[in-house]
Amino acid sequence: MDIWVRRSGKDFLQSDLSQLQDEYENIYSRLSLLRGHAATVEARADVHMRVLYNIMQQRDTEISRSIAEASIRDSSSMKAIAVLTMIFLPGTTVAHGSVLDEWTRQHALGVFRLLVVLDRDNTTHDSSRGNLADMVTDPSQRTS
Repeated sequence: MDIWVRRSGKDFLQSDLSQLQDEYENIYSRLSLLRGHAATVEARADVHMRVLYNIMQQRDTEISRSIAEASIRDSSSMKAIAVLTMIFLPGTTVAHGSVLDEWTRQHALGVFRLLVVLDRDNTTHDSSRGNLADMVTDPSQRTS
């Protein structure tokens, strides 16, 4: 009881009030430190995000550059093909035209006969379209 009596009264309230005030200041200073720490962590996260974004941009730039280089090489190849075509196509067309006439005279009748044989072997022949042999006639037997 002696302790209770000593603690009761004005001294008791002032000592508790001073302890509460000290505790409040301690908590407030901790809160200020935590706010500063939170701001630092947020700033670090922002820096990390910017670094990652820049790395992604650099990789995208490298990919775009490699695509552009491949495009330039492809364009050069296409120009070379176009030049070769311009040089050789007219001569090829003239040569092919003269050879094609001779080949047609020599081989066309044989090709048509082969088609007739293949058409006869076809078991699912549609009779409405007629026989291929009826459609193909020997050019020497034609009456014009």
